Amino acid sequence: MIDIEKQLLDTRKSDIKNINEDEFLYKLEMRVRHSKDNRRTVIYSFMMLIVLFILTVSQYDNPVMLDSTNYVDETENFFETDLWNIDINSLDYDSLYLNDMAYVLLEDGYLWEAYELISVLEQQKRDL
Repeated sequence: MIDIEKQLLDTRKSDIKNINEDEFLYKLEMRVRHSKDNRRTVIYSFMMLIVLFILTVSQYDNPVMLDSTNYVDETENFFETDLWNIDINSLDYDSLYLNDMAYVLLEDGYLWEAYELISVLEQQKRDL
């Protein structure tokens, strides 16, 4: 028991090494600064997770519109420059063309063909 007490007393009485105060203060300041930086990083990470969670939860109310957002129909054109997207009544132009054809046929002497063409025109007008 005496040996243990003697060893304990010897450890307390050992020489204190020369401590560089500037180096100690620098290391202490750097540890405090790193600790603050780490704490700030953790707080920002949690804030970003909370924002991401809120944005995700807020989207549950909206209906899923995958059909209209992921692809475009074959006939849909954003600029609407295709012929089937032009807002005109094609039968009006067809009837004008057919009227001109009937006059040409009458002038050339094709009476029955002109009569048949006029009956087709009247049939189309009735179908509308």
